[in-house]
Amino acid sequence: MSEALKPYLQTVYWKDIRDKIFATNPDFALLVDELSPGKDYPLYLAKYRYGDVIVDEGICRIPLPETGELVLASDSRLPADVRSGLGYCAPRFPPGVVLKNSIQLCLTPKINYVSWLKYPQGVIFALWKYLTPEANFHPVKIFNITAGVRSIFMVPNIGDAKFHKNLRLKHNLPNLPLPKSLNEHWPIFTALTNSKMSQCNWYTELLFFSEKWAQKFNSSDENWVRLCNFLLKLVAKGTDFWRNKMLFDHAFSCAQANKNLKPNPYIADTAKHLIMLCLGVLEAFAPALNDNDAPVSLLQKIYLEDYGLKDYVPTIMLPSQFSTKIPGKQAYYSLIYPTTLEFSPKSRKFVNNLYDLRELKHVANRIFEEIIEDKLGLDGTPVKDVMEKTRFDYFHSKKDRYGEIRLTNEMSIEDPDLIKSLAATKNKEFAQNGAFVRSCVRLLSVK
Repeated sequence: MSEALKPYLQTVYWKDIRDKIFATNPDFALLVDELSPGKDYPLYLAKYRYGDVIVDEGICRIPLPETGELVLASDSRLPADVRSGLGYCAPRFPPGVVLKNSIQLCLTPKINYVSWLKYPQGVIFALWKYLTPEANFHPVKIFNITAGVRSIFMVPNIGDAKFHKNLRLKHNLPNLPLPKSLNEHWPIFTALTNSKMSQCNWYTELLFFSEKWAQKFNSSDENWVRLCNFLLKLVAKGTDFWRNKMLFDHAFSCAQANKNLKPNPYIADTAKHLIMLCLGVLEAFAPALNDNDAPVSLLQKIYLEDYGLKDYVPTIMLPSQFSTKIPGKQAYYSLIYPTTLEFSPKSRKFVNNLYDLRELKHVANRIFEEIIEDKLGLDGTPVKDVMEKTRFDYFHSKKDRYGEIRLTNEMSIEDPDLIKSLAATKNKEFAQNGAFVRSCVRLLSVK
């Protein structure tokens, strides 16, 4: 394993880490500068390899300094000061800051992992419990957190048994399973990037607050008031939609009633999800253009050289926040990789994704009309604003005889990011028959 990861864990103090925090979150750093905390306020710098499960069903694991093995904060192999400093939150996730790359929080129902939030560098996490300790409705056992993103997949098919055998042999991974679905790409990517052959230098770096810090986050100490208020505003920011979701759900139901829509519940859930993607309160998907969320360049190189991907660009899709504030911004949602928070059973047992895509377009367009025409009293809210500034295009790999759904071969013409790669490619095409794009919706920010 790369020496860049050692030590995996170390105790640091504000003066040691201040400049690094300032580079990612200057507002926070300047407020802490006013307090000038000394060695009685320790911090813990932790490095995690790509794919490490930092939190598993609510249980947090800390890396051992020398080996990186993930253990509970109470483990006797950890330094005594770490066990003492993080014992206040064990076995839960301590509050901290993402200093390098990213982490992803997923919900863990038995049927699938659902992407919830991606935390890039600079984000302060796990604050709610310490800022609002009186009433905590946070169901921590349904959360998993990984180093880098878990919701990741290759667009071209990577399930060829012969080519996959090349990977197993090259990376000495005899038990590497052949992927049968997009959900199975992440564990394979994790195994590949952590094989000795790969010599991967990618890691996520987190800074955990010790108990002395957490005690001050909700204290009456007048010296800490400004920082406490900053943190309270921080956690409240971006929750406006969730505080008003009951009213949004009511308006959505009114739209269906006004239009006399009685869709498949699965389709209604998906239409509602598209609105939340437009608002940026949940994440859609977009092609990876850097290594911030995963060792993308390494994975693309592996699939080009070791797997033998011949004809197609190794497009990798990752969670991406859509925003109408960025003209021309594009993001995607696929019926093949559903990430809705609500997932009603399909009313039909027979699955026809092209049929579902047509029904989704019909239902979504009628509901979106109600919002834009202000039939639901949403004027003056971000909901109406983003719906007016978002165009939806529906794609399938098969020709639609009704002409309502576009062909996937048009996607890369209008979105050149789909054929970009961090690894060198030549004379390769967009994988227009890839599972994700076979039945997907594109969100496009327009004026």
